[in-house]
Amino acid sequence: MRIVIVGAGAVGSYLAERLSIEGQDVVVVDNDPGTVDNLQSSLAILAILGNGASAVILVAGGCDVAELLLSVSDNDGVTVVA
Repeated sequence: MRIVIVGAGAVGSYLAERLSIEGQDVVVVDNDPGTVDNLQSSLAILAILGNGASAVILVAGGCDVAELLLSVSDNDGVTVVA
């Protein structure tokens, strides 16, 4: 199952790790380059640098074919738009 997670703070990173361990196809979208690089190198996931409220970024992450979108951004505007 493809799961897109918007926001890679404490909650988003934890969810990405747990879901990846369970064998899910996980994509994380975050706007912090360091966090994206860290997640990409440490987990078997796709981490995308960008704004989680952007339709272009979400489609690049496969949101259009994802079964689940979890928005856990610390920015309420991003969470609502995603």
